Amino acid sequence: MNWLERNHLLEKWGKTGLLRDLSPDRSYEIAKMLELQACYIVRHSGVDKQPLNEYMQFLSIISFPVVRRLFAHEELQFTFDATAYPAFLAYRPDKYDGKETVALTVRRYKFEPFECVNQWDQVRDLAYSNLHAEVEMCARLTEEIKTQLNKEHAGKHLIFFTPLQVDLSDGTFSWRGLSLPAGSTKFRENEE
Repeated sequence: MNWLERNHLLEKWGKTGLLRDLSPDRSYEIAKMLELQACYIVRHSGVDKQPLNEYMQFLSIISFPVVRRLFAHEELQFTFDATAYPAFLAYRPDKYDGKETVALTVRRYKFEPFECVNQWDQVRDLAYSNLHAEVEMCARLTEEIKTQLNKEHAGKHLIFFTPLQVDLSDGTFSWRGLSLPAGSTKFRENEE
């Protein structure tokens, strides 16, 4: 991505307030993840002018602040990066075995069911307003996602292709990307 595209992305997502108080590098990383999240939601909502599936509706409300909260300030036990490439080569530093290891595909990683998603109606009924309910659910979902990622991927490097997506058939959440050994930060577009 050239500097014009980078600046456009930063300006676009900066208007939402979701990049406030972040360093330039972290702002760009979060902006890329928010853009990927938006692309996923647009692709799966309203193309056929049908009402949003309840899970997609939930995701469209909650996912953007969750991405910001999770990757901007929370202490994580893994490193991460975001890329818009649907397929790429990811290289592991030689310090592991003296050879470069190549990962060729983007994988889908499912989360365990989130307890807080089942509490959505209850939280909405108890909250002062819908905004308060959304803030509460955002906090709960962020904590559950962070816990699962830290448990499963501690010490690893994650490359996200889609930060948070949903299976419309059963409402289970997942992410698409690669989970690599710690330090695997160099990647490039697959030209083969």
